Amino acid sequence: MPSREPPTLTLTNSKPTAPAKSPLEISGTGGRKVPMLAPIRTSQIAAILVAAICCAYADLHADEGLTKIDAAPSVSTAIVVGDCYSAAAEHFRNSRWQEAAAEYRKLLAADTKHPLAGPARFYLAESLVQAGDHQAAAEAWLNYLDGEPDPQLEPAARFRAGECCYLADRRPEATRELKKFVADHGEAPTIPRALLYLGNLAAADGDFAGAAKHFERSVKDFPNDELRPQAVLGHAQALLRAGEVRAAWNVVEGPYVEQAADDAKPTDVGFATDIVWVAAETLERLGRDEDALNAAKRFLVICEDDDPRRFDALLLSARLLERLKKPAEAAAAYQSIVDEAEHPACRDIALYELAWLLRSLERGADGVAMFAKLAADHPQSPLRADALYRLAEADLEQDRMAAAAAKLQEAAKIAGDELRPHVLLLQARTALALQRREDAEAALTELAKKHPKHPLAEQSGFWKAELLFQAGDFDSAADAFAALTKTTPDAKDRTWYATARLREVQALAEAGRWGDVLTAVEVAKREIPQADYEFDFLAGRAHTARAELAEARAAFERVVADDRARDTETAATAQFLAGETYFHQRNFEAALREYRRCAAEHKQPAWQSAALLQAGKCQEYLGHLQDAQATYDRLIADFAKSPYAADAQARRDAAVRQAEAAGGTVQRK
Repeated sequence: MPSREPPTLTLTNSKPTAPAKSPLEISGTGGRKVPMLAPIRTSQIAAILVAAICCAYADLHADEGLTKIDAAPSVSTAIVVGDCYSAAAEHFRNSRWQEAAAEYRKLLAADTKHPLAGPARFYLAESLVQAGDHQAAAEAWLNYLDGEPDPQLEPAARFRAGECCYLADRRPEATRELKKFVADHGEAPTIPRALLYLGNLAAADGDFAGAAKHFERSVKDFPNDELRPQAVLGHAQALLRAGEVRAAWNVVEGPYVEQAADDAKPTDVGFATDIVWVAAETLERLGRDEDALNAAKRFLVICEDDDPRRFDALLLSARLLERLKKPAEAAAAYQSIVDEAEHPACRDIALYELAWLLRSLERGADGVAMFAKLAADHPQSPLRADALYRLAEADLEQDRMAAAAAKLQEAAKIAGDELRPHVLLLQARTALALQRREDAEAALTELAKKHPKHPLAEQSGFWKAELLFQAGDFDSAADAFAALTKTTPDAKDRTWYATARLREVQALAEAGRWGDVLTAVEVAKREIPQADYEFDFLAGRAHTARAELAEARAAFERVVADDRARDTETAATAQFLAGETYFHQRNFEAALREYRRCAAEHKQPAWQSAALLQAGKCQEYLGHLQDAQATYDRLIADFAKSPYAADAQARRDAAVRQAEAAGGTVQRK
């Protein structure tokens, strides 16, 4: 008889994909709004050539006594303006930036057309820069440029406007001002810095090829600039993220080899760790796992303890050990991360990776323990839903259906769009096993409605048909399975197609639609290469029901001859039913042969005991009473708990009495 249990489908991509194995996708930006492919240190940002900028203005107004930045001009055109300008100059000279800005604002409020209004706007903007108020400074510089900027100060103002917009995360304005500055003032000493800003801005917008061009120009056109190391670093990272991995290695190889060759702690730790880390990423992408592992180890030696990439390096090392076929070392590396990681966002990833590695090492119970630890210890982890899903799978393997259902319900509440369809499908299948048909239907409906384009959504039709089958509505189930195979585009290419076809035939058989069974079997065997032996079995049942016993035997014999059916209950059943066809034709010799084969060749106690009982009956009909007695004795001895044992005992006793009455003339064969 066909199984009434929900079938198990072998599906491609039936499980959510594990997190990417590249640390590029794990490491964050450290909270920066504009990603720093070429990090520019705070100390460098403060060291813009302000003195040179302001000295240029001082030279322009030498006749007014403006000989240096520290001596702001004294004027007598208006008392308020003069007082404000003098006070502002004093504050500016003593680095009291907020106070200076306040005085410049007073001056501008008093007279925007005064000759000193232009210088006041310039110094107001610079005061705000030095005070660290980049948003206000950006507005001040843009306002200065919108007026009539002094031609000698315009380059510095243009650069500062672009820089402050960059630091205030005003990307379009920053890009506009910096590009104009680079185009109009290609020889200015701050061009290398402007190019670094432009490179980072392009990277922030995902234009890594454009970013690479800005960094490359900085490297080539300004080989002696103090920012060249940052430009090299930015160039390599931009190429890497643009997919130009080989080109990235060509850029970073020289600086990396220099850093790797020195065992001592580098003088510039920041630059050294940046270069070594980019080298590790690049080598890993090139498939040079051993070299990448050495780079990651070097990074761990020289980086600061609080470097946010330290965990990424530890994780990369563990993954590389796994890829280098060193699973024991990889497991130990993952375990060390789990034991030592202080930040929860680090530890959950390590637990997840370790769980998968342990599973690959056939340490399934240990892997389950890691998933359980992740789910219990990291309630906010984005990996928790996946861990719950894996734990539910483990429960199902152990027939812990209720426990699996509970975990899946929890996972469904927090799963993302990628995982949720898998959770819903497994929820439906678990609910079916628990006979909770309403829950199963609800999960399948949600899968179809909320994730209609997901590859698993089309399976909702299969499982809805299965719901009808489990409910005993076999006619509707057969029609639903048939419709699924006919209406799904490219249905024959789907992994579930053969299973749906088989389930359709099983439903037809349960409904007693034997003619339709034979038609459906013929179609399935024509369309499905290496069709399952179950189709022949069902054909045999149909022919039997139609009293086509020769055709039934032929079908059952095909089942028994199929190597895939060996040691299965289906093969034992087919062998038994072949005997039954002969028995009903009263060909007891042939029936006895088939029953004996069933009892001897198939390790299926239920069918072996049934075959022995029928074999005994055949021997009785053939008049071989002593043989029948021996057959019944074997059934009683070998299958004492069989439901057929009592019948065998009764028939044995009757055979003994009949043999005694015959006076020992009964033949034994």
